[in-house]
Amino acid sequence: MQSWVSIVIAILALIAVIPSAIVAILTLRGKIPLTRPEPEPIMSKTREKKPRKRKWFLAISITITAVAIAALIFALVMLSRPKTPEIVGETEEKARSTLSELGIKMSVVDSVWSEEIPEGCIVTQNPNQGTILKKGEEVKIWISKGIQMPEFKGIARDSVLDLLTAYGVYPKIDSTFTDEVTKGQVLSTNPPAGVKVPVGESVTVTVSIGRVTCPSCGRIVAPDWTYCEFCKAKINPE
Repeated sequence: MQSWVSIVIAILALIAVIPSAIVAILTLRGKIPLTRPEPEPIMSKTREKKPRKRKWFLAISITITAVAIAALIFALVMLSRPKTPEIVGETEEKARSTLSELGIKMSVVDSVWSEEIPEGCIVTQNPNQGTILKKGEEVKIWISKGIQMPEFKGIARDSVLDLLTAYGVYPKIDSTFTDEVTKGQVLSTNPPAGVKVPVGESVTVTVSIGRVTCPSCGRIVAPDWTYCEFCKAKINPE
């Protein structure tokens, strides 16, 4: 947008310069007189009119020309400045090379978690794409450190498996008897919540199969769910 404005200013400046410059040149060369030619004297009683000065015309022409030239120079300067390219999603090395060719510096502010941008690539840039900078100015960037493992405890098994698959990992199911979460919900993951998701590797998802009680004595018999440790009765998960 700013480049289009600069181009329009340059065109308008050229349009304004041409007629004003022509008038100024012709005036200085004597093609256009600064004063009106004096009329032939007329023998009459009427008072002779003084010639009207036209120096103001030259002054206005020079002023318009100067303003137009200044606008043209400003537009050309703005057009010569580099615009910030889009570097989000690029690797740090490639982005630094691109900016260096434009005479722009780059600095890494921090590393952040990102589900959309691969690890090692740029998540955010400041200023944004299209901003006109001076050569030597700086673009700040934030680098992706990958996907952070979410807290899945209490979430339905199928939802967790779908999300992990979308992350690019291979979920492995492990089951356990517990009353911490409802049957069919995830109890924990390995790696645990808060660490980097190992893209391309496996993640163990421990799923609750509910609390097991002995049908004979009513006691909780996890983790041995085949026979009750107290009454030796055969049991099955609820």
